Parts: sequence; structure tokens; C-alpha cells
Amino acid sequence: MKQARKKVYSLLSLITIVSLSLIPGIGLRTDNEFSETHYFFGYPAEWFGYSGEWLFGFQVFNLLFNFFLFYFIFFLLDKLRKVLRKVLLQFKNGL
Repeated sequence: MKQARKKVYSLLSLITIVSLSLIPGIGLRTDNEFSETHYFFGYPAEWFGYSGEWLFGFQVFNLLFNFFLFYFIFFLLDKLRKVLRKVLLQFKNGL
């Protein structure tokens, strides 16, 4: 695989992780525990938490899981695009 493709997959994965984390109801979850609001960010795995008064939580393995999951999804979508393009070109040339 070309190095440029890997960079594109990585960049798309990071953009997807951050953008999905900021959407309320999908990647942003609030929890009112002990009369204090806690915010948890991340989809599908929560990788960042904020509890107020400058208290942050960061889960590295959840962030890595999200990164590799979206990297793999973009890799599969690119392979599917290549296969479909090849099949459609063969179908077009066969008619």
C-alpha cells in the first residue's frame, strides 16, 4: 500500500474520531453523578472525560481502538470502491 494512502486513512480516522466525539447523543454523553455534571467524549469507545474544575480523564487505549477501527473501516471502503469500479468497468466494456 502506498504511503500516501496510509496518511489519508490516518487523517480521516482522526477527523472522524474528533467530529463524532462532539455530536451530542452519539459521541458526547453527560452523566449527573453526585450533583456534578460529567462529560464523556468518544464513539464507539469513550476516550476523553471532563468532570469540571479542570479535572480531565484520558483513556489512551480507547482512543487507539477508535483510531484503528475507523482506519480499518476506511481501508475496507477503499477496497470495496476499487472492486466495484473494476466490476463496473468490465460490465461497461462487456456491453
